[in-house]
Amino acid sequence: MKIQLLLFSIMIFSSCRDKKTETLYPISKISYTIINGGKPGYNSSLIISSDSMKYLEKVNGVVKIYWQKVSKNLWDSLNIVLNLSDFDKIESGLGKEASDGTDTTVSFEKGGEIHSFTNGQTDAMHYKKISAFMYLIETQLARCEHKAQ
Repeated sequence: MKIQLLLFSIMIFSSCRDKKTETLYPISKISYTIINGGKPGYNSSLIISSDSMKYLEKVNGVVKIYWQKVSKNLWDSLNIVLNLSDFDKIESGLGKEASDGTDTTVSFEKGGEIHSFTNGQTDAMHYKKISAFMYLIETQLARCEHKAQ
């Protein structure tokens, strides 16, 4: 009887773990793009996938590129802290690039769909709900900017 109970417990645990794993990794790619319409014309983009992080920066026509592998810990953290429902509620703000301002676009791909917002920080009520996710992204952006120098 104990063996049957143990096998049943293992079977239940395994099936729950598989379902949890599927829901933990719904994202295939995360992008963070800054476009500055002002002078001197600064643009940057950070693209993170489960295996790599690519950073591209363009200032006055000078391009800098940085690439590195993504740790499992970082990828897990990004997937765990992002609440898809909260992300989708964020309303895009008005574009500022045309008036010499900066537009920031955050997006991710999940199951062939792209979810995104531009200048979402103007929707403070919803934006603050993804603050842990944004902190992780912006920390990686700062590291890449530093290493691309």
